[in-house]
Order: sequence, then structure tokens, then C-alpha cells
Amino acid sequence: MKNFVCLLLLSGLALSRPCLASGAEDGKAAELARLNGDCDKAIELFTRAIAEELPRQKLIAAHELRGNCLTEKGQYDQAIGDFDIVLRMRPDEQEGLLGRGNAYAKRGDNGKAIQDYTEALRLYPQFPEAHVDRGLVYKWTKQYDKAESDFNDALALRPNDENTLRSRGMLNLLMGRSDQALRDFDAAVKLNPDGLASRYGRGRALLLLGRFDAALPDFDHAFQKSGNNPRIAIWRYLAEVHAKVDGRDRLRGVLGATAGDWPMPILRYFVGDIGRPAVLSAADDADPGKRAGKLCEAYTYLGELDRARGGADAAAQSFREAERICPAAYIESDVVIVELKTLVGKVGP
Repeated sequence: MKNFVCLLLLSGLALSRPCLASGAEDGKAAELARLNGDCDKAIELFTRAIAEELPRQKLIAAHELRGNCLTEKGQYDQAIGDFDIVLRMRPDEQEGLLGRGNAYAKRGDNGKAIQDYTEALRLYPQFPEAHVDRGLVYKWTKQYDKAESDFNDALALRPNDENTLRSRGMLNLLMGRSDQALRDFDAAVKLNPDGLASRYGRGRALLLLGRFDAALPDFDHAFQKSGNNPRIAIWRYLAEVHAKVDGRDRLRGVLGATAGDWPMPILRYFVGDIGRPAVLSAADDADPGKRAGKLCEAYTYLGELDRARGGADAAAQSFREAERICPAAYIESDVVIVELKTLVGKVGP
């Protein structure tokens, strides 16, 4: 913010002080920062705006938007605090109920999340986002029939929604309905053939269903659109191993072109540079929240490589570890459930 001098006339004297933007100006700058994906800056500016005098509606919006950013940053308690303020000021605030439900869901308070989504739908029956988000929590808690009902209701209200089609597609995989799953993923891709998320999601579904050659074009497309995303590279490599294609050189190219610490140990293990213990050691983060996510990914992809190489028992062992530790919101949580169902009868207890 510019630091220039304001002249204040007080009792006939010219006094000077730094000229600060108003709360409304900070609020506008915060919204712009959030739109640009800079939640750290947005939180700082929303906090400053809230400290200033804001009209009631702008104050509600500032708490709401800061709450959404705090949820994105994993600061769930603070986010819930913002949404509590919103709902005290306006108990029927639609986005406040949705936002607090999302923060509860990410924190693992599934019952409270469902209560907020259900209240939002009682007040606003034509609210597809609440159906989708409640459906996801039902999926995470293995209430698959309720999840399906919510996804269907959301699609009745908004038929051409890629995200909902992908969510229902994964639910169909979990329920063992492969044809319906692929129809949903195909429909999502048809809505946005050049997009990333639906091609990536369909690629995963095809791999889980054993259609490895068909999965490769989707992973190639998603990888190119992502700008060398290492997680997509992991899935592409797994499809290549299944399809008897040597993709190690391409994976080494990703290692050479991509910065960052995680999940690079998984890629290094895949190309033979390090062993399994080194991957698990790298995943053992001092931060408990990060540790759960990293170990979830590590065990999932160690298991996927074992499966691709024909080691069903070793794969199942890793998948069981992943199932035990994976946060419900991680895609790997769904993946290992599907994989363990596939391996039933092929492995020991």
C-alpha cells in the first residue's frame, strides 16, 4: 500500500500521518488477491478490512471470503470461527452454511458438515453445491446410496457440471458399477474435451478398470495441460508399466524439470534411484497433517507399482496401510478401496 502523507486540519493546525486505505478498499484488494489465487495476501487484507468499519453486508462478505481462504490453507478452526460470525449476523446465510460445512468436512467433523449442508438445503432447496458437498461427505463415510441421491439431485439442477459427473463417476467405481462410472467420466470429458481434470479422472478410472492402453492418452493429455505435474506423471508411468511400456526416461525427464520435495521421492523410487524405506522416510513429516497425506500417497503408489509388476500380495499390504491412514478427502482413499475390492480372492488375508 502506498505510504504518502495526508494533511489533516485539526484545530487550525496541519498535522501529518500515513494515509491508509479504507476497509472497503482493503476488502476489494483482498477479493482481487483471492481471485488471483493468493490466499495468503487475501487473508492479510481481509483481516485489515475487518478491523476497519465496514457496512454490515461487506463485513459478512469479508468474514465469509476469509473463511474460504482459511479453509483452503488448512486453518479449519479459524475458518469455522469466521463462518460462526457470519451465521450469528445472518443465520440463513447460504454461503456461510456451505463454507462452514466445507471447513467441518475438511477437519473431519462429518456429522457437523452434514448438518450445515442439510440446513442449507432446507432453506435453499435449489442449491446444487450443497448437494454435491454433502454427497462427497456421504461418500467419504461410505453412505453410498445417500451420496448417489445427492449427486443425482445436483445433476438434476445443473446437468452439465463436470465436477459432479466426475464425483458420481468415482462413486460408481466404489459401488462396483464400471459401465456407469465410465459413462459419467465420458460425459464429463465431452463437456470439456481439452480440459485437464476430467481427462485425468477418466485416466485413473480406466487404469483401475484394467484398461491401461486406453488410459495412456488421457494421462498424456492431462500431463501436457498441467505443465509437468509429478502426480500425473506417476499415474502415467503406472499405466506404462501395466502396458509393458518403458517410461523411465520420461519419468527422469520430469525429475529433471520439476522442483519441490514431495512427491519426488516416489518418482525416484520408480526409476530405481532410492529404495522403499527412503520413500517412507521422506513421507514421515513432522507436521501430523502433512504426514498423513504424504504417507497416504506413498503407500498408495508403492502398492500401485507392486500391482503393475504383478505383486498382488505386496500391493494389498500397501493398500491396507493406505486405507488405514489416508484422509477421506484424498483421491487415494477412493483408489485403495477400489483396488482392495479388485484384489479380493487374489491375495492372502
